[in-house]
Amino acid sequence: MPAALRDVCHVTGVELDLLTVRIAKLLRPRATILNQDFARADLKLHFEFTIGNPPFSDRTVRSDRAFRSLGLRLHGYFIVKAIDRLKPGGLAAFVTSSGTLDKADATAREHIATMADLVGAPRLPEGSFRAEAGTDVIVDILFFRKRQEEETAGDVAWLDLAEIRTATEDEGAIRVNRYFAEHPEMVLGEHALRGGIYGPDETYTCLPRTGADLDEALAAAILHLPESVYDGEPEAVGPDDAEPAIRPERGEHGSSVREGSYFIGANGALMQMVDGTAVTIKIKKGRSADGIFERHARIIRKLIPIRDAVREILKCQEAHRGSAPHRLELLRA
Repeated sequence: MPAALRDVCHVTGVELDLLTVRIAKLLRPRATILNQDFARADLKLHFEFTIGNPPFSDRTVRSDRAFRSLGLRLHGYFIVKAIDRLKPGGLAAFVTSSGTLDKADATAREHIATMADLVGAPRLPEGSFRAEAGTDVIVDILFFRKRQEEETAGDVAWLDLAEIRTATEDEGAIRVNRYFAEHPEMVLGEHALRGGIYGPDETYTCLPRTGADLDEALAAAILHLPESVYDGEPEAVGPDDAEPAIRPERGEHGSSVREGSYFIGANGALMQMVDGTAVTIKIKKGRSADGIFERHARIIRKLIPIRDAVREILKCQEAHRGSAPHRLELLRA
């Protein structure tokens, strides 16, 4: 954040992992860091700018009633909700995979377009984040502006896909987002097809340009973005205006029950947190396709106390407290 804005802006962060929350609070002591599931966080509609790296998952978000009917995957849901919480004229920036703009299902894009316009989207080639994150995923940096009330939508070409031809003649046409077909200067690599790892079908990739400096290319692409697009109305935000620091849901042993985690319910049943709701795990009977095998359920039950004991030991070490009781629990488990 620019030094001129650092002391006059209030930052709110939402993070599910408790350790990450503690680190964030040390790095941003003046910020409000909420230890919550983003899908269940009650955020006020008073943000001027939002920035994020939406998590990728095929899970459909059902726990947020405001967007449940859309049936959004986790990735698209994060972007939709973040933009929804912006004030009119506010800006958003997301580091996301190429699937957000390129996938055939345009549900998330269409809902975003009811609220905001795409300002621009530099596409980074595969391997751009290999050193930092160990991934070769193709990355798009998406910039959006939330429209003012009753303002008409801007260019909506980015809702559709278009066919392009690669530089290599022996490759067929490639379907990418129409935005990249109309703005090749925003693609910092070369469109290409390669054999998939799960079958003979070819998959899309964006190859790095030989000898190109990615930092310089990204800086040049940013210059193509329109200037002075923010036209919101900033307002003073004090401590009383910040989101309440709601404590996360707690399990029987006082540890946060994360999405997807297994735990033993008060009635002794094996349960799992699904879309923020505790669900009893069904045991397969006969040839039924529902549930899990009894043998797998027994293994999970035996692993739960081991997991909980290890977590408590790590917490004790982090707080420089004795962990002998929890080590004993680990041995018993």
